[in-house]
Amino acid sequence: MKKKSQKLKVQLLGAILSASISAVALTSATYAWYVSNNKVTSETSSIMAEANGFMLQIVKLGDTLDHGSDTALVSAVEGHKISPASTDDAKSWWVPENWNADMNVATYMHPTWDTDDKGNTLTGQYTVGEETYYAYAVGEYTLYTLTNTGICDVYLDGSNVNGAVEVTVKDTDGKETVVNDKVAASLRVGITIDDGKGSGEQLVLVYAPKNEDSNSHGNDVNSTNGWSVVKDNNSTTAPSYPYVYEKTYTWTDTTGTTYNYAATKDGFSYVLPNGNARKIATGVNYDGNTTMRVYIWMEGTDADCISRIVDGDMRKFNVTVHLAGVASNLSQ
Repeated sequence: MKKKSQKLKVQLLGAILSASISAVALTSATYAWYVSNNKVTSETSSIMAEANGFMLQIVKLGDTLDHGSDTALVSAVEGHKISPASTDDAKSWWVPENWNADMNVATYMHPTWDTDDKGNTLTGQYTVGEETYYAYAVGEYTLYTLTNTGICDVYLDGSNVNGAVEVTVKDTDGKETVVNDKVAASLRVGITIDDGKGSGEQLVLVYAPKNEDSNSHGNDVNSTNGWSVVKDNNSTTAPSYPYVYEKTYTWTDTTGTTYNYAATKDGFSYVLPNGNARKIATGVNYDGNTTMRVYIWMEGTDADCISRIVDGDMRKFNVTVHLAGVASNLSQ
């Protein structure tokens, strides 16, 4: 018998970030991880959560919780430039250090984050020479329930026609089109959760608009096949984080166990994922105990993260994440 929530609908409907490629044509050669001033530039946009008369809400981290409304709430996210980077946990980040004679990245380094005039670390920002870069863009949010008796678990919304995570481009007429081409393919969307119980921020899932074929080679000197991340100063490896892609919401771990991250819709209700259901967040409550962060970066080891692909591409990309909430008693 299917377990359902009671008309439970929570979606992150707004664009997490809008990114426009601002690449500069360097030469006709292929450069891994880009070089020089090849960057992606994001703009200010917003993220929205819609509670369908039930309980799950979202506000920008630090904003006051609104328990008096079951309508959509919007939290603004300020974007900025991003350059290729790599991470396995959204905590430790790597950027290119040196290229070899074939212009493939040979060594990597942890960036030293810039600080403001008060000594506060600037999120994801670092400087090499006189050039400023950003390893990632991030939106920070508080998840909470509308009623003090409700406790909610959160899954990807697999019922969304364009996918639980959408990458879209906006044309001159304002029309948005879903894309999964090579420029968008190197994007990564990482979701972290801090449940407030002392374990800290944990990377729970990473999404890519396009799967990394097991036969594709990374664009660095290690040329790791398929999904890859930087391992240390001079090598890459397969990621340890769970990942999904396109409209595939299942992930198989190293033991062969497959997990399903996406709830589906049955009429006005959501049905729990088939098989081994895996939650994005567990036990979201009235007090706003759960912090969610959404990181967006260009995975430098991705085979598509090369300058010949992005040179001259000036489109603006939007990334949208759709989540579904299910009452905790139905998720047991």
